[in-house]
Amino acid sequence: MWRCNNWVLTVREFVQQPISSRSRRRRQLSLEQLESRVLLAAAAAPNEILVQYRADATDLIRAEVRNSTGGTLAEQIHTRAMVSNGQGVMERITLP
Repeated sequence: MWRCNNWVLTVREFVQQPISSRSRRRRQLSLEQLESRVLLAAAAAPNEILVQYRADATDLIRAEVRNSTGGTLAEQIHTRAMVSNGQGVMERITLP
Protein backbone atom coordinates (compact mmCIF):
# COMPACT_ATOMS: atom_id res chain seq x y z
CA MET A 1 0.00 0.00 0.00
CA TRP A 2 1.12 3.52 -0.71
CA ARG A 3 0.04 6.92 0.48
CA CYS A 4 -1.08 9.15 -2.37
CA ASN A 5 -2.87 12.46 -1.84
CA ASN A 6 -3.34 11.61 1.86
CA TRP A 7 -5.25 8.37 1.15
CA VAL A 8 -3.98 4.84 1.38
CA LEU A 9 -4.14 3.01 -1.95
CA THR A 10 -3.59 -0.58 -2.96
CA VAL A 11 -1.21 -1.33 -5.80
CA ARG A 12 -4.12 -1.99 -8.17
CA GLU A 13 -5.82 1.33 -7.33
CA PHE A 14 -2.54 3.18 -7.74
CA VAL A 15 -1.79 1.65 -11.13
CA GLN A 16 -5.34 2.21 -12.43
CA GLN A 17 -5.27 5.94 -11.78
CA PRO A 18 -4.81 8.04 -14.91
CA ILE A 19 -1.36 9.58 -15.04
CA SER A 20 -0.76 12.74 -17.01
CA SER A 21 2.76 13.55 -18.10
CA ARG A 22 2.97 16.37 -15.53
CA SER A 23 1.82 14.26 -12.58
CA ARG A 24 3.94 11.23 -13.53
CA ARG A 25 6.95 12.55 -11.61
CA ARG A 26 4.89 13.27 -8.51
CA ARG A 27 3.35 9.78 -8.40
CA GLN A 28 6.50 7.72 -8.81
CA LEU A 29 6.90 5.25 -5.99
CA SER A 30 10.11 5.24 -4.06
CA LEU A 31 11.61 3.41 -1.13
CA GLU A 32 13.34 5.25 1.64
CA GLN A 33 15.95 3.61 3.82
CA LEU A 34 15.48 4.36 7.51
CA GLU A 35 18.35 5.35 9.72
CA SER A 36 19.64 2.71 12.09
CA ARG A 37 18.17 2.94 15.54
CA VAL A 38 17.98 1.08 18.80
CA LEU A 39 14.49 -0.08 19.66
CA LEU A 40 13.18 -0.74 23.11
CA ALA A 41 12.33 -4.33 23.80
CA ALA A 42 8.63 -5.10 23.91
CA ALA A 43 6.56 -8.20 23.95
CA ALA A 44 5.42 -8.69 20.37
CA ALA A 45 2.14 -10.35 19.57
CA PRO A 46 2.54 -12.78 16.67
CA ASN A 47 0.24 -12.13 13.69
CA GLU A 48 -0.99 -8.79 15.02
CA ILE A 49 -0.36 -5.21 13.97
CA LEU A 50 -1.36 -1.83 15.35
CA VAL A 51 -2.62 0.71 12.82
CA GLN A 52 -3.03 4.39 13.73
CA TYR A 53 -5.38 6.26 11.39
CA ARG A 54 -5.67 9.95 10.74
CA ALA A 55 -8.58 11.67 12.45
CA ASP A 56 -10.43 12.06 9.13
CA ALA A 57 -10.24 8.36 8.17
CA THR A 58 -13.75 7.00 7.69
CA ASP A 59 -15.07 3.58 8.70
CA LEU A 60 -14.97 2.60 5.02
CA ILE A 61 -11.27 3.49 4.72
CA ARG A 62 -10.43 1.53 7.86
CA ALA A 63 -12.39 -1.49 6.55
CA GLU A 64 -10.54 -1.30 3.21
CA VAL A 65 -7.19 -1.32 5.01
CA ARG A 66 -8.20 -4.39 7.03
CA ASN A 67 -9.47 -6.15 3.89
CA SER A 68 -6.26 -5.40 1.99
CA THR A 69 -4.24 -7.13 4.71
CA GLY A 70 -6.69 -10.00 5.08
CA GLY A 71 -6.86 -9.12 8.77
CA THR A 72 -9.73 -8.88 11.20
CA LEU A 73 -10.40 -6.21 13.78
CA ALA A 74 -9.35 -7.44 17.21
CA GLU A 75 -9.70 -4.16 19.12
CA GLN A 76 -10.50 -0.54 18.39
CA ILE A 77 -8.75 2.04 20.60
CA HIS A 78 -9.86 5.67 20.75
CA THR A 79 -9.39 7.12 24.22
CA ARG A 80 -10.61 10.51 25.44
CA ALA A 81 -7.02 11.74 25.34
CA MET A 82 -6.71 10.71 21.70
CA VAL A 83 -9.96 12.51 20.86
CA SER A 84 -8.94 15.69 22.68
CA ASN A 85 -5.56 15.71 20.86
CA GLY A 86 -7.25 15.28 17.47
CA GLN A 87 -5.82 11.80 16.90
CA GLY A 88 -7.65 9.17 14.92
CA VAL A 89 -8.66 5.67 15.85
CA MET A 90 -6.03 2.99 16.51
CA GLU A 91 -6.88 -0.59 15.61
CA ARG A 92 -5.31 -3.85 16.67
CA ILE A 93 -5.62 -6.10 13.64
CA THR A 94 -5.14 -9.86 13.70
CA LEU A 95 -3.48 -11.18 10.54
CA PRO A 96 -4.17 -14.61 9.00
